Amino acid sequence: MESWNGGQEDLADWLESLPKPVGLMAAHDLRALCVLDACRRRNIAVPEQVAVVGVDNDDVFCEVVDPNLTSISHQAEQIGYQAAALLDRLLQGKTAPAQPVMLPPRNLVPRRSTDIIAVDDVAIASALEFIRRNACAQINVSQIAQHVNLARRSLERRFVKLVGKTPHQILAEERLRRAKQLLIDTDFTLEQIAAMAGFSSSAYLSVVIREHENCTPTEFRHKTFQSGK
Repeated sequence: MESWNGGQEDLADWLESLPKPVGLMAAHDLRALCVLDACRRRNIAVPEQVAVVGVDNDDVFCEVVDPNLTSISHQAEQIGYQAAALLDRLLQGKTAPAQPVMLPPRNLVPRRSTDIIAVDDVAIASALEFIRRNACAQINVSQIAQHVNLARRSLERRFVKLVGKTPHQILAEERLRRAKQLLIDTDFTLEQIAAMAGFSSSAYLSVVIREHENCTPTEFRHKTFQSGK
């Protein structure tokens, strides 16, 4: 694992010197944007040559760049709560904890800056990318096959061989991942989340969440917030 501590003017040179492909985690989203800019100026492909992850999950930073930025989301509310609790403890004349108060991150929010698919088969790699970009638009397996110019049976056989799952399973996983992310990161209603994640109804989304998480969507949202996942 390497690190970079130089000035901004040296960043592009440092990135060019790294062995590739490489993954890079920046201390915060603003620094990650500097990395993306340096890669763009030196024609370094993101994420194919350098995959980039930031920290903070600031939507303003993460969504406006191209490619948009994968980032780690903090427990901002819990950080504030713990800081206030520690201050209250000190004001009461009590001693500070012997060790730092550690809070785990809320979750990783994947976006295009790390969306590299390690499959040698060009058609299947293209199909996987198509799924990840369009799963929430209610695409189906036939549309995926048409996109990569393969017969449906051929697509399914190659998926099972190379990925270990069918295209339908990957579609379902991607939609569930998106729904869970929305449950964690937003206060949208279940109906809104179902529509945004590509589910036919909120009732069906509830069934899927219960099947995978053994709880209702509301319970999942609450327990995830409490645990900081």
